[in-house]
Order: sequence, then structure tokens, then C-alpha cells
Amino acid sequence: MEDAKPKIALAISFLACALVFLTKQVFLIACMLVLIEKCIIGRLNPTTIGGIEFTTISTILVTLKYGLLPGIYFCIFLLIAPGIVNAILGDRWVYNPSFNPSSIGPGNPRDFIAVLLIYFLSGLGLSLVWIMLIVLAFKNFAKYEGFGEMDFISIPVNFIFNLILLQLLNPVLPYLL
Repeated sequence: MEDAKPKIALAISFLACALVFLTKQVFLIACMLVLIEKCIIGRLNPTTIGGIEFTTISTILVTLKYGLLPGIYFCIFLLIAPGIVNAILGDRWVYNPSFNPSSIGPGNPRDFIAVLLIYFLSGLGLSLVWIMLIVLAFKNFAKYEGFGEMDFISIPVNFIFNLILLQLLNPVLPYLL
């Protein structure tokens, strides 16, 4: 019976994800994406190249769907929930040598500013792709104070990868928004 536990947990997780997605609850879907990025992918990603921006996509979705104040509340969630989950998991399953389970991260002020930027850009009537491009540009360039130590490989890879991801999600996103 011990071998069946991971399969049962996977089936329950898949069912829970499917139910949340089918209810069109953008906030719950966004929360799951953030927890996947901050608590699973962060533990497994051994590269220094930026990867999936589930946090950025989630912030965009929540702000576009619910507005400015819920977007700010979502950023507060980004500060607390992944830290709690990572504290519970501790050092288990960490393959990324730079991963710190107790760290909240320096990107959270950028997330708050990104909410304001998303809200402003949505008022201009820009498409989701343009909003994503502008927010990714802001978040990537804001990482490097004064553009001092810019990684010219990581930023284009991050842009291309996340725009491909957005293109793959594009048929689903209007259903959610």
C-alpha cells in the first residue's frame, strides 16, 4: 500500500486542480501557480537563467480580473503563503543550491509596482501580450540596480520562454478573464 500513496496524492492533486480550473476562479488558479513556482520549481531549478514567470502571469490575471486592490492583496499573499509552505517543507527535495526555504525574496516590491503598472496598462486597453511584455521588461530590468550587472543571456531567454508560455495559454486565458 505504501507504493500507492504517491499515485493517490497525484490523482487527488490533479482532481483538485481540475475542479479549481473548471470553476473559473482566477484567484485560486493564480495561487496554485505561485505555489508551484515558489515551492516546487524554485527547489528544482538548478540554473541561474530565469524561468517560468508564473508569479508574473498570476499577478497579471488577478489584477486584470479583479482590479487594483485585489491585485495588491494578491501580492501580500505572495509574501506569506510560499514562505509558510517552504517552512513546512524545510530542506526536503531541494536540488537548487541557491534555494533558501526561509527567504521571501527581493522581488516582492517589484510585484507591488507591477500591479500598479498592470492596472494602468489595462486602462489603456492594451492586449495581454503587450501587458506581459511591458511587465516582464520592467521586472527583468528592475532586478539590476542601475543596470550594473545585467545578464544579457538570461533576459532574452526569459522573455522568449514566457511569451511562448503565454502563447500556449492564450486559448485558455479569455475563458478565465
